Amino acid sequence: MTIQHTMNENWHLTVWGVRGSFPTPETEYLEYGGNTSCFSLLCGGELVIFDAGSGLAALGDALAAGQYPAGIPLAVCHGTGPAALDAAFPKKYRIHVFLSHFHLDHIMGLFLFQPFYNPDAQIHLYGPACGETGFQERLVSLVAQPLWPLGFGEFPADIHFHQISPGACFPLARTDIKVCTMGGNHPGGSLYYRLEDGHHSLVYALDCELEGQIQTALADFVRKVDLCVWDANFTSKDLKTGWGHSTWEQGLALGQETGVETMLMTHYSREYTDAFLREQERLARTACGQDLPVLEQHLDRPHPSALEQTANRSQPLPLDQAADSQHSQTPDQATGKKRITCHFARERMEIKF
Repeated sequence: MTIQHTMNENWHLTVWGVRGSFPTPETEYLEYGGNTSCFSLLCGGELVIFDAGSGLAALGDALAAGQYPAGIPLAVCHGTGPAALDAAFPKKYRIHVFLSHFHLDHIMGLFLFQPFYNPDAQIHLYGPACGETGFQERLVSLVAQPLWPLGFGEFPADIHFHQISPGACFPLARTDIKVCTMGGNHPGGSLYYRLEDGHHSLVYALDCELEGQIQTALADFVRKVDLCVWDANFTSKDLKTGWGHSTWEQGLALGQETGVETMLMTHYSREYTDAFLREQERLARTACGQDLPVLEQHLDRPHPSALEQTANRSQPLPLDQAADSQHSQTPDQATGKKRITCHFARERMEIKF
């Protein structure tokens, strides 16, 4: 995907999946969302996707329908595939998909990602090795018979695999964006990502248990980042040692210690209903001194389809407007620490920064 942009253009983050473990399609989970982890980031003329949970299917559908990204001009390309595919994919796509690890809730959307069927799509998949098995070998073995009728070798898209290790740093395509990684504390391992270009910065750190030496390393990794997407799978009361997850309370403490501008909580336990999360969000926003209301939700009509939500979503939420500038920029008088902004992710929520 080629996006017209300028050096100082805002980055746009969109939420497509917020749950951990398994999707929750029941009505009491529709306000925050029931898909598993998936986020898209428009930055520096590139489309970056973090994790391929079930939310990736809706993102792929929106791309195929031309409903995402809205309001950002795309360069037109001339298709070379069948007419039906050319009609469905009128734009040239270059997509970067960063996978944190191979647990099912972070990869289940790969099977239904529509851009794989676009012969004019160039898709780059990034991720760690899986034990002794290489990244490409593991993915190719998963998206294949008998689990799925098609494999990567049969998709029309131009697909590239990039195995990356903890501690790696590399440029994103031909941009000024630097991507750095860190190994996480999670059963089987996980990979966290930091993207920055001198004007904007983001950390994606899901499936993270804060204990031992990782606290010091992670503090350095997230320091002074604009936006940190954080593992809020549990509350402090429910936290289970050894499960490889964290709490929103730990995220706020880490962010406050390290000068993070905004913490975006996500990867909620599938047991946490909308009513429960609404109360947790209220507590979190109170804890960091925010007096703004929780983001408005359209609760007076049935939950729309994925494409309808994408087409009719509200304007992106700029961080400089989402935050109470007095609270987010000045130190707390009691502690001397910089106050940060906190939001709980909802599917189709957009943030620009």
